[in-house]
Amino acid sequence: RRARSDKRHQGRLLIVGGSDGMPGAVLMNTAAALRAGAALVTTCLPESVRAKAAVAYPEAMWRGLRTEGDGRLAAGNLKEIRTLLTDKDVLLIGSGMGEKSTKLIGAVASLCAAALVLDADALRPAVVAASKQAKVRVLLPHGGEFKRLSGRAASVTAARAYARKTKTIVVLKGPLTCVTDGLRVIHIPFGGPVLARGGSGDLLAGIVASVLSRRHELGLTPFDAVVLAATWHGRAADWLSETHGEEAVRTTDLLAGLSPVLRG
Repeated sequence: RRARSDKRHQGRLLIVGGSDGMPGAVLMNTAAALRAGAALVTTCLPESVRAKAAVAYPEAMWRGLRTEGDGRLAAGNLKEIRTLLTDKDVLLIGSGMGEKSTKLIGAVASLCAAALVLDADALRPAVVAASKQAKVRVLLPHGGEFKRLSGRAASVTAARAYARKTKTIVVLKGPLTCVTDGLRVIHIPFGGPVLARGGSGDLLAGIVASVLSRRHELGLTPFDAVVLAATWHGRAADWLSETHGEEAVRTTDLLAGLSPVLRG
């Protein structure tokens, strides 16, 4: 970082996610975003887990939101989320929210004029259609989510065509993850079987959102920021595999690999 760096220029990120029954995904988003360098991270999640989240990650700012009877975030939270969005560089939304949250996710996404990262339950055609005003849109589907989005089986060719059609950046996750903006395709030659466990994508989403929020400070285009984030994620996974093996590890152990990766 520059010697005269200011935290306000090192990434202002809003994360919206989680539900009463699935709070872990948004916690992993937040942990990864912090570890990848975002200076100001605000996370909206169910009020029921806000206090515990704040103890686990005191560096973030936590906003507890109301939930419906089934545990998902209530539509009545939209006004508060709108206020929080006003000064943010990036919005990350979708992780752990549940399939019944599409209406709220679409409404929030439609308010975002900055960069938008869609993951997990946000990866639906209705949300992509609602978010066209966002300055940059990054989608992070695995094979099943890509088929739900596009109606086509996941492949590099299909991902490239979809990115071109929707004017988005698509990170197609798999044994060999690729990043495409419809013109360029970059394969990420890092990662491997150690990533084949729940939560790996939630960490990737947090890292992507973090680097994207700092892209101006780092002198990167949005596409290059996403490629860099996916590379960090994959190289940290390689570090984890080399130092701890591929079996007796937890998904979040990957975050410890970011420091040695970035220090070279």
